[in-house]
Amino acid sequence: MRARILDVRTWAGLGALVAAAACSDGRAADVAVPPPTTQAAALPAGHPPVEAAVEGAVSGTVSVAPALAAAAREGRVLFLIARAGKDRQIVAVKRVDELAFPRAFELSSRDAMSHGTGFAGPLEITARLSRSGDAAPAAGDLEGVATGVAPGAQDVRIELRTVRR
Repeated sequence: MRARILDVRTWAGLGALVAAAACSDGRAADVAVPPPTTQAAALPAGHPPVEAAVEGAVSGTVSVAPALAAAAREGRVLFLIARAGKDRQIVAVKRVDELAFPRAFELSSRDAMSHGTGFAGPLEITARLSRSGDAAPAAGDLEGVATGVAPGAQDVRIELRTVRR
């Protein structure tokens, strides 16, 4: 026979049924049923958090041009910067410390510079491999850009092919 695993919501529902059945006059008992559990509470102890997909997230891959492969080994941090509008206002930034290329990425409103910043397109997404590890661009950093990216775009490809002077 197969064992069935019941989550907290099922136990709460069963508790309400038992309480209602326990009333001798046939009325439903006042039972406080806990709200549905969050996903984090439903995960086993020690399980890493599972993030839900964000609507409008842009995902893709950053690669290095073959001619710059040696220079890329000197990079310490990859920054992904999303800009929007005619003024190219920065709407999102992500820092990636684990460097291996090609490198998958995702940028979304979760990476906004400030709360409430819109993640609307078209976007210009810059990938910059910093040699110093500093967020400010510097000579020797490798860069690549994808322009006209719509929010929600997948399989965006950015190649680091320019050396900042």
